[in-house]
Amino acid sequence: MTIPLVPIRDAHRDLTRGRILDAAMEVLKSRNAADLTIADVAAAAGITERTVFRHFANREQLFEALWHWATERIGWPGMPRSVEELISGPQARFPRFDDNEALFRWFVSSTQGQDIRLSVNEQRQRSYLSLVRMGRPDLGRAAQRRLAGVCQLLDSSFAWQSLKDYWDMDGGEAGRAASEAIAALLGVAAETGSAPCLQPKSKKEK
Repeated sequence: MTIPLVPIRDAHRDLTRGRILDAAMEVLKSRNAADLTIADVAAAAGITERTVFRHFANREQLFEALWHWATERIGWPGMPRSVEELISGPQARFPRFDDNEALFRWFVSSTQGQDIRLSVNEQRQRSYLSLVRMGRPDLGRAAQRRLAGVCQLLDSSFAWQSLKDYWDMDGGEAGRAASEAIAALLGVAAETGSAPCLQPKSKKEK
């Protein structure tokens, strides 16, 4: 099988881009996202500010790239692909949020973070609704939609931040709490991810 060759220029560009993002993540371990500057990132990466601007025209572009970079590195698919993944997701990811706390707090609170979330909102709604319909077919459509919204909230950086700030939980404990809550709502055993055991109802809940 022939392996396609990557032009040296493209390889160098990708390497530099990765170096910039790694440096930004490192700076954010000790600084709030609002205080991050291009100069900080350039210094941490050992390159010039001009080089950073070749890859990112402004802080907004840098932060959007940082978001995608971070979510890939923590293994966040963005949308759960199965009931089991929906349940286990918070417990797997919330501890990793702790490792990149400044970035994820920025994502929760900033206008740009909201814009990124809203850009995939329809896809997110379809994903959660589909899984809730699989897990709770006994519910009516309106009840399924409400439940999907709550499950999505529990499986989010909003839940992680709230449990940290108001209940003094670290990411591991917050993730466990969110996973157990989702499992309870879906009627599934959180430890095994087994199929829900539901009693059939004569009429669907409205």
